[in-house]
Amino acid sequence: MGLIYLEIADDIRYKILARKDNCDYQLTSLRALAQEYEVNHLTIAKAIKLLESEGFIYKKIGHGTFVNMQRTNELKEQYKTQFLKVEVVNFAKKAKALGISTSDLSKMIFDNQY
Repeated sequence: MGLIYLEIADDIRYKILARKDNCDYQLTSLRALAQEYEVNHLTIAKAIKLLESEGFIYKKIGHGTFVNMQRTNELKEQYKTQFLKVEVVNFAKKAKALGISTSDLSKMIFDNQY
């Protein structure tokens, strides 16, 4: 298991990327996130700081933390490209090495039959 704040940042990042919003929206409070992830608020603060440095979120003094959807949509394209170049290629190599047919892969991916 890696550093917990990195895992939390990753989870929040992918939740943000999965949204279809075009408008910025307020992120759940740090206290609520700490309760949700069952960690100290300082751990959440580190995760939030990382996401802020990546441009996913920004802070408004006195108002909270907000998701930057314009930047998120730009970053989504980068993540898609990276995913296809690295993760899907590695996945395909492993599947081929294990003798998993394209038919079986298709069922797993599209029909959730595994």
